Amino acid sequence: MPVHTIQPSFSGGELAPSLHARVDLAKYATGLKTCRNFFVQAHGGVANRSGTKFICETANSTKITRLIPFEFNTEQTYILEFGHQTMRVIKDGGQVLSSGSPVSIATPYSDTELADLNFTQSADVMTICHASHPVKEVKRTSHTAWSITSVSFGTLMAAPGGVSSTRQNYDGSNPGTSYSYVVTAVKTDTADESVASSATSITNNNLSSTITNTISWNAVSGANSYNVFKSFGGIYGFVGRSTGTTFKDDNIEADPNDTPATARTIFNTTDEYPATVAYYQQRLVFGQTNNDPQKIFMSQTGNYHNFNISEPLRDDDAVTFTIAASQVNEVRHLVPLSDMIILTSGGEWLLTANDGVITPSAIQVKPQGYRGSADAPPIVIGNTIIHLQSKGAIIRDLAFALESDSYTGNDLTVLASHLFAGKTVKEWAYAQAPHSIVWVVLSDGTLAALTYMREHEVWGWSRHDTDGTFESVCTIAEGDEDATYFVVKRTINGATKRYIERLNTRVFTEVADAFFVDSGLSYDGTHTGSTSMTLSGGTNWTHTETLTLTASGSTFASGDVGNTIVLTIGEETLVCTIQAYTSVTVVSVKAGRDVPSAFRGVATTSWAKGVDEISGLGHLEGKTVAILADGNVEAQKTVASGAITISHPATKIHIGLPIQADIQTLNLELGQPTQQGKKKSISEVTLRVEESRGGKIGYDADHLTEFKQRAYEPYGTATSLKTGDISVTMPSTWRSEGSIFFRQDDPLPMTLLAVIPEVSVGG
Repeated sequence: MPVHTIQPSFSGGELAPSLHARVDLAKYATGLKTCRNFFVQAHGGVANRSGTKFICETANSTKITRLIPFEFNTEQTYILEFGHQTMRVIKDGGQVLSSGSPVSIATPYSDTELADLNFTQSADVMTICHASHPVKEVKRTSHTAWSITSVSFGTLMAAPGGVSSTRQNYDGSNPGTSYSYVVTAVKTDTADESVASSATSITNNNLSSTITNTISWNAVSGANSYNVFKSFGGIYGFVGRSTGTTFKDDNIEADPNDTPATARTIFNTTDEYPATVAYYQQRLVFGQTNNDPQKIFMSQTGNYHNFNISEPLRDDDAVTFTIAASQVNEVRHLVPLSDMIILTSGGEWLLTANDGVITPSAIQVKPQGYRGSADAPPIVIGNTIIHLQSKGAIIRDLAFALESDSYTGNDLTVLASHLFAGKTVKEWAYAQAPHSIVWVVLSDGTLAALTYMREHEVWGWSRHDTDGTFESVCTIAEGDEDATYFVVKRTINGATKRYIERLNTRVFTEVADAFFVDSGLSYDGTHTGSTSMTLSGGTNWTHTETLTLTASGSTFASGDVGNTIVLTIGEETLVCTIQAYTSVTVVSVKAGRDVPSAFRGVATTSWAKGVDEISGLGHLEGKTVAILADGNVEAQKTVASGAITISHPATKIHIGLPIQADIQTLNLELGQPTQQGKKKSISEVTLRVEESRGGKIGYDADHLTEFKQRAYEPYGTATSLKTGDISVTMPSTWRSEGSIFFRQDDPLPMTLLAVIPEVSVGG
């Protein structure tokens, strides 16, 4: 007797073949054999990924390109396109232009060096590190004004010149007392302090309220105040501050714990350039040079380019230390959380202090583990680090665990190891909203996606591909979502092209807006201006009459014959086909039905132009493309001379490379005793879906049946999206696997919430 079973969640994602017999694992009940071009949703469903919109070809298609996010605030977010010795800028799915041309600046980085760039950002300044180049800063001064310059380390303040001293009330006695002074210039708002001036010395009696020394100096440009230091026991100690250019010493005791900073030469020669960078506790932190791969360098507090130190050390002085361990610990990444986490080639380290505040004299480096980290920069999700283990394509999370009082984590790839076998991680990026997905570009050009929500113990993998190979990925906040951008290498008419493409939002209100094609473009004929349309000339106003359509502004062209104008008044629409061109404001039309009275001689600004020929598709020349026109799937076409022609004019058209999305369940397990290996016949499958349309189902990829969904919609209108249950009768056959294969290869949305098969079990 047939029984019904249900798989109500797919949160386990695609599982490795080595786990297909592990019915004892909890993940088996929520896992899949195949999850291709679908992604796991946090609540358990799977949805086919949206398509990618074509933005532009990279600056040089023959060279590797890398995308880097630049985020000043939630509104001012950019994508930086780093190519071979050049950088361009993208914002909100389009190139940033100046005088009609892409904003472009020269950089020192070759295409082979881009993968090793490490960066951090504060406000409108991004600091970039590479072990073979001086540290650079990318600065945005306006939407179209960008620059890249080398960083000059040390104080920007000049030491005061013309330092001299005079004495008051000296009685000429010998030998007297010798006094020596130095002065530093301070810019208060940046805490930048110069090195000490040349010393000035003077002999006087023992100082008192009446016997004094006056120190003078020349003003320094940019200085708000000056610190004065007096020699004491072989060092110079602080005696006072002046906002002018003189200071009187009347026997002020020097503070030996506050001395002028000593200039340090740092990061200015080959093999001394740092490879990684971050901000932590108001310090700019660098790690790893060729000469000192295990060393960390921290700037003065609040003075990011100043690595000078005093003697004795002050709390806000620069900090330098080496990670000492029995194995090589090349500093790979610096991750600022509540503590600073240092990821090295040999392990994971915690940088902290007893009271939590890092100072030159209060610093601790504690090992947290010895997994080691690879070159791919880690990702921070909440208070959890996702990093690539140093050996093998193993991705781990790392978070603080109270029970062990240390940072620890899990292997996130162990259940989907087949996706990473023989591959390396090239790049990755995290899109928090709306689905919390880590997008991972692999060395074979495919894409893996990890849906990760640690607090709900959700982590499931899926794999993604396209007609080409993924080479770079980047995410940035845009509106209410995190936008994901890719560099995709494609072969177009035998030539290699590299395109920048943006993953389209999956949020839409009607099926006509669904975008499920790759490297695609859209035509939208919806009118958004003030030009009105008026129908006139009717006698009986039947669909057979030729009518006059008049626009209030220049709208039409001779090539519009055969196109349509869709008029909207209130809840009603009327489709008019253009029969003849008279002028830019007048055409002859026939209505698709008898004209309702609401449209007779009434002007409306709500209209749209439907076309059947779409040009501007040169980036897909020679490619077979999928088409969604006004929510209806058109037959695939081949792009010729940068254009295609569809069967009927449409007002909203999406065109791009087709996407084939597949789901296959694991072999059915019906409980104890196990039904694995027994013959099974699935007579019917119920699919519980959400806002979905289209698809094929069967036992495997070679035996698929398309199921129909049109129910009540009028002819010529798009089939509505379905939320609920769809029942499909399966061909009668007995198989030992008992799995179900589902495919979506139409440019339409599909969200699968559950699979409910009706199963008979044989002997």
